[in-house]
Amino acid sequence: GSSSSSSAAARPMETWEEVELHRPKAPTLEGYVKPAGAPEQFDIPREQYHQFMLGKPARYSVELRNFLMGLAVVSFCFAEFAFTIYKLKPDDMDWIDEERQRAAAAKARIEAKIAAKEGKTAE
Repeated sequence: GSSSSSSAAARPMETWEEVELHRPKAPTLEGYVKPAGAPEQFDIPREQYHQFMLGKPARYSVELRNFLMGLAVVSFCFAEFAFTIYKLKPDDMDWIDEERQRAAAAKARIEAKIAAKEGKTAE
């Protein structure tokens, strides 16, 4: 086993080995010693607790509030779309037939004009 370790030390390190050496390790509680003057977790007075918490803890988390706000905004937008579509919907569909008739009449007039022009030029 010693010959492999000496040869490993002799050869230059590969990139992944160097990276592994300098990779930040997650801290562990191995060998942790509590500081001498540190109070027990639940033995601190109420004032100190509030001082540490910077007042009262929030009733609703920021994530929940953000989610609800986004949901409200998106729902409002969809409600606006639906209301707009509802408001702009025509009462009846008779106007479609009227437009079709008007377009047919206009087409007939234009074709008549073209035919009249062609008739003049042909004579």
